[in-house]
Amino acid sequence: MLCPAGCCKADLLWPLILLAGALGANFAMIGSHDYYPRSTHGVFALLAAACAACLVQLNSKAFRRGLACLSACVGIVCGIHMLEAGYDIASYWMMDHVRTQTLRQEISELDEPAAANIISYGIEPYTKWCGAYGLPDIRENGEDSLALGRARWFGVTSITATETRTYPFAGHTNETYAAGEAAAENAESMD
Repeated sequence: MLCPAGCCKADLLWPLILLAGALGANFAMIGSHDYYPRSTHGVFALLAAACAACLVQLNSKAFRRGLACLSACVGIVCGIHMLEAGYDIASYWMMDHVRTQTLRQEISELDEPAAANIISYGIEPYTKWCGAYGLPDIRENGEDSLALGRARWFGVTSITATETRTYPFAGHTNETYAAGEAAAENAESMD
């Protein structure tokens, strides 16, 4: 039996499965304390796939070509975002790696590392595509659970941050980082 649009009911199976997946991904966050903006990426991807599964069943070649052109344009924009996100994720990982190595070196030079209070810096990503975006890093308060967990991992009493740093990225500035660098230069010039 044909549907009014000229497709059979079996053709709607995949779009309905993808729609159910999108709704499930969205409502899975109900029990979460926070609904971060990046939590919607999977939902929108499944909704886009459901729409695409419906649109490929259209009979008009001109309309399908227009959709293909629109999809190519969206793909180019997504590719640009992917490059920006890749750079941000790689720079965040590198800064975290360098900070970890620096902390390990500082701790290895201490006489009693278990009683040490280490001062370091926090790291802040630029884009919402980085997994650490909006999540806490090392902060001024050494008593929060993140700081205590990180301190326990390094085997010290506490780790606190006096500044937040970001990786140099065109068009972006971090006032805290710039202030920290200026303070370091002033301290060096006084010596």
